Amino acid sequence: MSNLATVTHLRPSQRPVERRVAEVEDGYTRLANALYEELIGADLTKNQSKVAHAICRKTYGYGKKMDRISDSQLAQITRLPRQKVNKAKNELIAMKVILREGQQIGPNKNIEEWQIEGCHYSGDNVTALVTKSVTKTVTALSPKQGHTKETITKEKRNNKNTMSESVRTECEKSPDRYEETDKAFEEIFWCAGMRKAGKKNAASAFRTQFREWRKTTRGTASEFATMLAEDIACRNGKQFGFDRLLPSSYLNGQRWNDEKPETIQPQSKPSSAITVSKTGYVFFDR
Repeated sequence: MSNLATVTHLRPSQRPVERRVAEVEDGYTRLANALYEELIGADLTKNQSKVAHAICRKTYGYGKKMDRISDSQLAQITRLPRQKVNKAKNELIAMKVILREGQQIGPNKNIEEWQIEGCHYSGDNVTALVTKSVTKTVTALSPKQGHTKETITKEKRNNKNTMSESVRTECEKSPDRYEETDKAFEEIFWCAGMRKAGKKNAASAFRTQFREWRKTTRGTASEFATMLAEDIACRNGKQFGFDRLLPSSYLNGQRWNDEKPETIQPQSKPSSAITVSKTGYVFFDR
């Protein structure tokens, strides 16, 4: 009598895979073409562009011009770290691409107010290629055959260690190159209300951070210091441990990019239900 063989199917079980297809029925963002085209052509960084589009999605996507949007919401939709989202958002606000009114933000529809280099480009200008003339160098045959030795005179040795007048002028002017920056640090930032400690380190950090901030905003040192002073006023007494933070740590850590503390509105005291007249009678309000 023969044995029956058991046949096992080795094919993997196939499960239906849902395809993601974008449909207007699932929701859409009603955005003006002029604003959308300006965002496409604006000279923004990758992070700035992603945050700008995310803010449009969170506002116009819900039929709003401005809304209260947290950095965590923007980080989720842009897939960027919250710190980078906050930095890009503040840069867009400084460039007036994004407007801020209190705790609400939204796209600036007045694109003429945008302060981005190259964002209003139009035309078909072509950069002309200019070829500089090259001086032809002719090597003459030395009349003296064999090895020759140049005679270095005392005058040549003196000229070797002598700087040109233009170089000396630049060196003399170099100490004053930070005059405007140091003035803004001394008169605005240092008096903003932070802990007055480590002034030398804070001044050096202020110069460094101002150079980085100016690359994207093209602002002045006074504008940078004023922006920091407003941020400090917003955090003083509202953020735990801020009163013990050193100014240099605040600058080096770019703490103005941190999420700002929420403003708690003071609750009005309920009016008393008891009224005392001049004659001494007590009345109870019901």
